[in-house]
Amino acid sequence: MKRTLFAMVFAAAACCAQEGSLSGKWQVHLSISGYEVNMDCTFSQDGAEMKGTCTSDNGAVEVKGKTEGSKVSWAFTSENGGEKHDVLLKGLIESASKIKGTVEVPSYGVEGDFTATRKE
Repeated sequence: MKRTLFAMVFAAAACCAQEGSLSGKWQVHLSISGYEVNMDCTFSQDGAEMKGTCTSDNGAVEVKGKTEGSKVSWAFTSENGGEKHDVLLKGLIESASKIKGTVEVPSYGVEGDFTATRKE
């Protein structure tokens, strides 16, 4: 009985820990002032810290971020016309496969929305 209970608790903990991790491949869609961008991202998460790489038609960028409960934020630097611009994303983890939130480019004074969907 104790062994069965321990196995069930261990399996449930492993399941939920995996679901809570953002590690893996994601499709991220950004919509900023009429400008639409699709990015293929690969994230790794260690505790509250996350990092990874996102690739779009504009090339690849390194991302760094963090999680706090159901909140997540990450940032990267993009280059446009020889100028570098920070891109900041803040969102809510809606499920193990979906994140929604806002995106901001302070140097342009614009913001928009993003949706991230886990790739299978």
